[in-house]
Amino acid sequence: MKSHFFAYISRMRFIQRWALMRNTAPENVQEHSHQVAVLAHALAVIRNEKFGGRLDPGAVAVAALDSGVINRSSTVYCNGVYTYYDDYRPKCTRHGHSGNIDVITAIKWSCNIFFYDVGRRTTSDVYDAYAYKMGLGVRTGVEVNEATGRLTTKNDSNYTASLDVQAAIGQGNTVVTPVQLATYAGTLANRGIRYRTHFVKAILDTNTGEVLQETQPEVMDVIEDR
Repeated sequence: MKSHFFAYISRMRFIQRWALMRNTAPENVQEHSHQVAVLAHALAVIRNEKFGGRLDPGAVAVAALDSGVINRSSTVYCNGVYTYYDDYRPKCTRHGHSGNIDVITAIKWSCNIFFYDVGRRTTSDVYDAYAYKMGLGVRTGVEVNEATGRLTTKNDSNYTASLDVQAAIGQGNTVVTPVQLATYAGTLANRGIRYRTHFVKAILDTNTGEVLQETQPEVMDVIEDR
């Protein structure tokens, strides 16, 4: 393959914190995966806003908008602390934002409060369904054995209502793989069409260069553009 993408993926295990992030605190694989997802969201928004694209900016945002929980102009007030629960008060750094936040601003600045609230109202049942369709928590189809990861669900033995808001920002019991995130980003780039993911483009005869087998596109799922 001409792209170095999978070389970068293979090195993700060595990354503690991206140089462009807002602090230098170490992060684990799950946190890093969440940041990759946020980056995919941002790239989708940039294509929409600047290049006339028609991409869905992310599983939670897609689910919420599609199910009518929010629209493009809906806002959530961010003061740095989510106060819906009496005994659970998760926070947001408010980096680059504060006050009434819409979905584009929330994605741009990774506003925890926005996605806590939208995730709670949408519920994990709904946004998990979209996440599965985008390739998270399921097998991608690559040519080697792969972990499937998992999403946070109401069937989890440790489930509480607060897990819905944790999962809405990629935490809770949610664990996904770099290959699933690549599949997720590919689904965004392909306007909601998820193809089977492959490492191998073709198998060639090493002596003659003849193509013995070539990978063909295989649609695994589709998110309809409404």
